[in-house]
Formats: sequence, structure tokens, C-alpha cells
Amino acid sequence: MAFGQPLWLWALAVLVPMVWASAWFGGMSRARWWSAVGLRVALVGMLVGLAAWPSSVRRVERVAVVAVVDVSGSVLELGSADEPTGGAGGAGGVGGGGVLQAVRARLSEAAGARGPDDLVGVVVVGERAVAVASPAARPASAGADPRGTAVIERAWEAMGAVGGPDAGAARAAALAGAGGGGIDGTDLAAGLSLAAAMLPADALGRVVVFSDGVQTSGDVLGAARRLAWVGGSAEGGGRAAGVPVDVVPIGYRPVRDVRVEAIDVPSRASPGAVVTARVRLSASGPSRGVLRLVREGEELDISGDGDGDVDGDGDGGGVGVGRGRAVSLRAGENVVLVDVALPAGRVHRFEAVFEPEGDSDALERNNRAEGITLTPGAGSVLVLDGGAARDAAGSAALVRAIEAAGARVEVRQPEGVPTGLLELQSFDAVVLNNAPLDRVGTAGDQALTRYVTQTGGGLVVIGGPEALSPGGWRGSAMEAVLPVRLDLPERLVVPSAAVVLVLDTSGSMGWTVRGSLQSQQEIANRSAAMAVKALDPSDLIGVVAFNNSAEVVVPLGRNTEADQTAAAIMRLSPDGGTNIPPALEMAYAQIRDAEAPEKHVIVLSDGISRNKEALSLTAARMRRDGIKVTAIAVGDGADADGLERMASAGGGAFYRVVDPGTLPLIFLRAVRVVRSPHVREEPFVPVVSDAGSPALVGVASAGPIPALGGLVLTEPRETVQSGVVPESAVESQAQLRSRRLDLLRGGERATGVVYALVSPDGEPVLAHWRAGLGQVAVFTSDAGPWSAQWRSWAGWGRLWGGVMQAVSRGTASGGELRARVVGDRVEVTADALDAQGAPRDGVSLRATVFGPGGDRRDVPLAQVGPGRYEGSAPAPVSGSYVVTAVEEGAAGGAPMISAALRASGEEYRAVRPDRAVLEQLAAETGGRVLELGSAARPGWGARLMDREGLGTLRARRSLWEALLPWVVVVLLLDVATRRVAWDRLIGSGELAWLAARGQRAAARSGRGLDALRKRQQVPGQPVPAALGSEAAAAIRAKAEAERRARRQRGAPTVPAANAGAPAESVDPAEGQAVWLAAKKRARERFEGE
Repeated sequence: MAFGQPLWLWALAVLVPMVWASAWFGGMSRARWWSAVGLRVALVGMLVGLAAWPSSVRRVERVAVVAVVDVSGSVLELGSADEPTGGAGGAGGVGGGGVLQAVRARLSEAAGARGPDDLVGVVVVGERAVAVASPAARPASAGADPRGTAVIERAWEAMGAVGGPDAGAARAAALAGAGGGGIDGTDLAAGLSLAAAMLPADALGRVVVFSDGVQTSGDVLGAARRLAWVGGSAEGGGRAAGVPVDVVPIGYRPVRDVRVEAIDVPSRASPGAVVTARVRLSASGPSRGVLRLVREGEELDISGDGDGDVDGDGDGGGVGVGRGRAVSLRAGENVVLVDVALPAGRVHRFEAVFEPEGDSDALERNNRAEGITLTPGAGSVLVLDGGAARDAAGSAALVRAIEAAGARVEVRQPEGVPTGLLELQSFDAVVLNNAPLDRVGTAGDQALTRYVTQTGGGLVVIGGPEALSPGGWRGSAMEAVLPVRLDLPERLVVPSAAVVLVLDTSGSMGWTVRGSLQSQQEIANRSAAMAVKALDPSDLIGVVAFNNSAEVVVPLGRNTEADQTAAAIMRLSPDGGTNIPPALEMAYAQIRDAEAPEKHVIVLSDGISRNKEALSLTAARMRRDGIKVTAIAVGDGADADGLERMASAGGGAFYRVVDPGTLPLIFLRAVRVVRSPHVREEPFVPVVSDAGSPALVGVASAGPIPALGGLVLTEPRETVQSGVVPESAVESQAQLRSRRLDLLRGGERATGVVYALVSPDGEPVLAHWRAGLGQVAVFTSDAGPWSAQWRSWAGWGRLWGGVMQAVSRGTASGGELRARVVGDRVEVTADALDAQGAPRDGVSLRATVFGPGGDRRDVPLAQVGPGRYEGSAPAPVSGSYVVTAVEEGAAGGAPMISAALRASGEEYRAVRPDRAVLEQLAAETGGRVLELGSAARPGWGARLMDREGLGTLRARRSLWEALLPWVVVVLLLDVATRRVAWDRLIGSGELAWLAARGQRAAARSGRGLDALRKRQQVPGQPVPAALGSEAAAAIRAKAEAERRARRQRGAPTVPAANAGAPAESVDPAEGQAVWLAAKKRARERFEGE
């Protein structure tokens, strides 16, 4: 036994005075006295023991081994189970999945050789570390796992490798790529940390690493040093107390390789400048091929630029191949210089690509590199045009008006929205023209929101039947940055749609989606939750879930608690089979009597339903009752034909979804088409509400404002975060109009919103405000049929010129920002300058780094020189990193912006494994170096599971939980033995002992009374004789006899007070004797207690 707080044991000294004081328990029997003392001592001892945190200590014998398997691209592309780790030699060996199969065989051998209590687990590592099998022992039943390899089979089944090497590599890549990572990198440090965390505390731990030693992020040796001191208490101390790491180096098969190391271009340049791109290539031997240079997706013509004879042997000759340049490379490093003129624009992204000739290059993944150059000045305007199909002439007129204001315009479909911040930096503003959310996508929605609020970009949202609320933008990320409210007072909106979602929760919905660790159920739940939030509070929503049976998750009702409905959907979990008909009938019963113009049931399933013939019949009945049925078939296993027939019979749409990642957009589209748009299509003449708006510069001189044919209904903001329908939802039309006008008059003062144009009833028509670092404008009419009269008005071009001027990002002032990737960190340098170009000291600058996955990290910049400030942030994965910097406390102004790229081919830069780092890893932790291929020694698996180098581990188990119930029991017994006179039930021997003990106490009491009388005696008076015990006993016997006689006569034991009754005469001597006996008994009882 051991104690965590042994100093508490000194409190046991209190037991000595407690035992001594127990001698005064004179009124108890011997058994009761001993029990009282024993229980009190036990209680105090147990309480002290609990305070000292007791634990049992035992020697641990079982072993836990966690394997860290490197599934990065270099292993999958070049790894060989039989090749020596030097990377040279013959042409034997297999790569990719073959290495995984060899690792699987070794781990299966180890799992089969382990003891009954030993544990084995597996972690895979790429850019991320993922646990695929927790440490597990053999099953209790030998028949369940006769070879003991079930845990390894489960791990490889999770990686998909049971079906073959290629499947294993693909699934391992998907697992390692969870959370934004991939196989284009290796983080062995993360794998070691995860493996150590998985080791149980009551087992001797070991980690075994299968890797080529090539790492692109993290510090594996630093993690090893930390791991060397992790563990339980060991005999002898030292490194044996930690976790030893055995390493199994993976060799490479020999290959001929050419790789593009980098393309070096200036990080910043003047607009229109000619820059030199320096392309660095490395070759394992003489090679020939074609070098191509791509800028923003367009190949540049470099065929006649410079000399392609890099190796100097005269055979490269600058011969052009198409727009590329033919080059001859020598073994080692080669450099090709290309001069490039920068076009107009702010961001210039270059990519150098080498195309080998013949078989001179066996690995293509390292044949490209990227570089980026930023130029100051104006960017262009991106128009995401969703209105061309409705009115192509209107869309063209909009583009011409923006170009007339001096901006360069690029037009794309809404699906072409950039989802990366770096690409968005090419644009000063983005225009959404009648674009619904399901075409822009959730990734585009989030990217545009970050572009505005965090990098200072401009955004213009133009209305139409598929924009704003009708386009499903309620509940989106962008809704929070719009200067208007999309939710409307209830009196303006009658329930326009009743929707019941029928969701599959069968067991197959738990299958994971390709390239992700999310299940189909998780994606379907999230998609349905998004659709619920896109509906209006006035709409009706219900949710039914089904597997073998059906249940109502959310009864049909108004969508006023969208968050609660979404939470209920998110709690759905997969289990059971697929049975759609009962669920469809349940949805039918709910929606049949609903009062709404549009009634729609949306069914999602990934399987084949039982009794599927009934689906079309039920859907046809629903259609006759005015209810449409839409079906979404997910995955390859869905009954697409049956669901399509059901949708056709129900008059709805059918969607076939092969990639569940597209489900959110499909759900939004299905919900959007069932709703009546929140639009009012009737002519009105807008009213100028704020003539001082920069968006209206020059509009007043263009003549009277023509009428518009309609608008999307929105409301003015009451607060900056306003997004909830206020109590005024029950106002009359006149009250609502009055309140709107009050909000418009004080809008800019209260919320910062400028309402430039409004309808006669006070609905916003043109509004703009600052959102974060950028500006956002909303035009609630359209650029199509509703604004047909405006396109011939002189103010059309002036209006859009003013709007673009109001929202477009300005040129950053106050300094210059640069960023570059060094190793696995982004280094940020800012020069703070005043208007005259002099350095500014003492400026508080804050930089924000946005990673490839959209994650952000704030970086404080510290001053390191006159006007110069520096900082850094992690860059764990490959891709583009956008950096912004602003002066804290400064209002307005565009942020400084820079960008840097972390090359995506770092994993493939090395053509030799790093055996040295693996050997150092083993040495740091006291581990061993084992071989994977034919060089492996016999008994490899048994050796992996032995106890060599593991030291001695003593596991502690807290006794708190075991002792606490006994403390409660002893406490109750201690109280009971003092308050309950259970000793009356003991035998005559105990009574005799108690009587003798009482006589001795009485004698002592009598002697004490005699001494007291002598001290109190008055001279001349005789001393009264003390009452002996025999006399007292006689008096008690006489009193008891009299009481019995009175009871027999029916008289009360104690006479009632009656003034008319004669008092019973009592002999004074007898009364005094009774009083003295009672006093003696009281004193004995007091002393006994």
C-alpha cells in the first residue's frame, strides 16, 4: 500500500487521548464499552487514511504495444518491404500498398505471439495522426479469435486494405487526411504523442514506428525526449521509467527521379513589372524533358525564352515544345531562368511543371512547385451572375455599368466562386447577382464572409427571385454581414410552405464517406439542419426518422424554434434496417391537414426499402391531396429506380447523390424550390433616404428616378446583431411603416447602416455599411426585369459606379507586409511607414494568418528595428497562407495583405529514407532497431511483445472508492452503539459484571458524600448517616411494590393534582431516603456517561 499524502498519517496520534478518555464510559456494559471504543478508533483511523489518499500497489506484468504506421506519400510511392533503407540497390521490392501488407504481416505475427492480457493498438500517420485501433487484448473466448490477430484485421479493415494494397493505400490516405490534412506530409511527432496517450497506465508500454524517417512537420526527436520520461514508477529510475520506441525503417525501391525543388519569384513587385522566375530542379541522373510555366491557370509561352541546355552538352538547344521549353538536365541541381511580365491584377500565382521524356522520371508527384507575387494597386471586380438565365440583357447591362466606372470585371457562374482567400485577393469587390445559396455553396458562403470581414474586401448583393431570403440565405454565414434583416414580421408572411423531412437512420448510414472520417448520417443530419434554418419562422416543419420502424422526431409546427429542431436532427444515429413506407405514411398523416399553399415531403435514403412497391402508391395519393414528394438517393447502395418512381408519382424532384459531401447543397435546393419567394412584384418609385450616401454621387442630377417593378422584402436592422423578429411582429401596417421610418432616420447612428434608397413603405432598396474590415451593399431589387426602366436612365451607370466606389477595397496605406514559409512556420514582417515614408515606432500591429483550410491564427507583431515588426505562426500543412495586418485601435482603412505558399511536394523531395533519425529516435528512448523485410530475424513478433527494456512498472489503484462505503458503515455503527442500549439483550454474566461495577461506583460515591457532609457540617449538630446501598435497594423495592398495588387498584401511578382530594401523608424520613437514592442514581448515570 502507498499513500499520496502521507503527512496526514500523523493525525493518528489523536487516538491515544481518545482511548484514555474512553475510561470514563462507566455506564456501559463491557461489550458495549469495547464496541464504542473500537468503532471510534476505526472511524478516526479510516478518515485519516482517506485524507492520506491510499492506494494499492502491484507489479505490472502485461504489455501494451501501439504501432505507428507511416502512410505518407513517400512510403506509399517509394516504400519497399525488402529494399535496404539506404535507397540504393537493385530493382526488387514493392511499394505502396505492398509495404502496408508487410507491416500488417509483422503486426499480425506480434499479435499472435502476445500473452492473454497483452494489448495491441494501431495509429496511422500522414499530415495528421489518426487512431484506427485502440489497444485491445485477446477475447476471453479463444474461439472468437484463435490466432489473436483480430485487432490487426480490424485496423486494416478500417484502412480498407483487406481488399488489396491499392484500397489500403487509398483508405490510409483518407484516414491520415482527416481534419484538413493528407498524405503529402508526415508528422511523426503527432503519431508518437497519440500513441503514448493511448497506452494504459496499468501496462508496460512500448511504441513501434514503421516509417521511412522522412518528416515534413513536427519535431519527432523532441517528442521522443518527452516520451522517454513518461510512465509509471520504475525500480532503478532513469529512462526505463519512460516508453521505449522501437523503430522499423522502411526502405525505398530505386528510382530515377527529377523533382522541381522550387520556383523563386519576388514576393512583391510593381504593377506591370518584368520579374525573373528562377526554377530549381534536381535530377538523380542525366534527364530530358519539358518545363512549363503556368500563371493563374494559363500556360505562358516560354518556348523561345533563354537556353534550355542546362547541362551544357549542347544538345538542349532551347528547342521549344508547344508553349513550354525543352531542357536537358545533369545529375544534381539545375537552374532555369524565365522572365515574366506581370499583367494587371493584384495576385500573380505561378506554377512550374516538369514533364519528363521517356522513363527518366518515375515519380511525378514532385514535378511541380508554386510561387506567388503580389502587386499593389487596384484589383478587379468578380460578378457571380445567377440572373443571366432570367434576363441576359440585364446582366450584360450591369457588367457594362461597372466597367464604365473604370473597373475590370470578371464574370463567373455562382458555382465558380473562389473558396480560398488567396484567390479572392485578386478582387476588390464581389457582386452576387440573383445568386442562391445552393449554387454558391457553404464553402463559398464562408469564404466570402471571411473575405469581407477579415481581409477588407467589398461585397454587393443584388436581389431577385433567387436572392436573399428566397435564395435560402437565412441562417447562412453571410446573413450576419448584410446591412438588412432577412426575417420579416409575421403579419407580412403567411405560412408559405409545410415541409416534412423523412430521414434514413438505418445502419448503413453509419458508413464513412470517401476522403473523410464523417459518416453519411452525420453529413445528412448537418444538411437537414441547414435546410431547417433556411426556412422562415412562419413555415411549417416536421421531421420523421426511420430504420426498421418510424418515429416522429419533430411534430409538424411553425419553424420558430429552428435551433431546437436542428439539434434534434443532429442527435439522430444509425441503426437497423430500411423500411420507408411506414415513415412516408406518418409524414402523410402529419402534413395532410396543414394550412399552407405548398406542402412538400422530402425523403432521404441510402438503401433498398422493404415493401418498396407501396411507395409509389402512397406518393400518388399524396399528390392528389396537393402534397409533393421529393426523393434524395445517397450512395451506390440506394434504390435509385424505386426512389425516382416514388418522386415521379408524387410530383416532386429526384436527386441522385453519389458524393454525400454535396448533400448540403441538394437539401438547400430541395427546400428552396418549395417556398414562395418573399418578393413583391408591383411597380413603385424608390425614395432617396440619405442623399449623402457615397453610392448616390451624381444620381440626383440624372433626372427623376424611374419606377422599379419589384423587390425582395427585407427589414431595417434595429441593432448590429439584429436577427430576431421583434415584438412588433403584431403591429398594424401603419405602425410598421412608422417604425421603419424611425429606424431609417436613425439607422446610421444606431447601427452604422446607410439606407440610401427605400420604398414608399420604408423597406430598404439600397443599403450599405461596414462589416468588419470591409463594406457590404444590398440592392433589394434586381438587375433584370424589375429594373428594366432603370437601364435606359442616365443614373443607371452612375448608381453602380457609386456603389462600387463605396464598397471596393482601397489601397492599403501605412506600410508594407511580407510573408514567407520557413520550414513549418510562416514568418511575417511588417514595415510601418508614415505618409512621408518614414518608419513609425511604437505601433501596435496585429497580424492574422489564414491557413489553407480556413483556420485563422492571430499573431502579435513585436518591433525588432526602426519601423519593423515581426512575428510567426505555425504552417503545419501545404497550401497557401494569407496574412493581413492592421493597426490595433485604428478605424477604417484597408489592411496590409500578403501571402505565402508552403510547397505541396515536400513529402517527395527526399529520394532517400532518413534512417539516421529513426536510429536516434530509438536511442533517445531506449528502444531497438528492427528490420521489416528479409533481413528480419526469426521470432520477430515475439520479440516485439517481450519485456526487454521495459523496466518494472508498479501500478497504483486508488482505494478511495473501496474505503468510502466502509467509512459510512462504521460511522452509523459508532452513532448507534452510543445511542441504542443494545446491551440489555446480553446474558446474566454481563449483568453481574455491570452490577458489581455499579456497587463499586456507589461505594466511591458514598465516600464522596460523607466527605462533603463533613465539610458542610454546622458545629453542634449531629452528622446524618449516609444511606447504604442495602437501604437504598430496600427503599426502591418498597416503592416499586406500592406502584404495583396502585396499578392493581386502578389508581394512577402519579396522583392527579386535585385541590379537593386529601394529600397522601408521606413519612419525612422515607421521602428524604428516596430523594437521596434518586440523586445517587443520577450521579452514577452521569459518571457512567
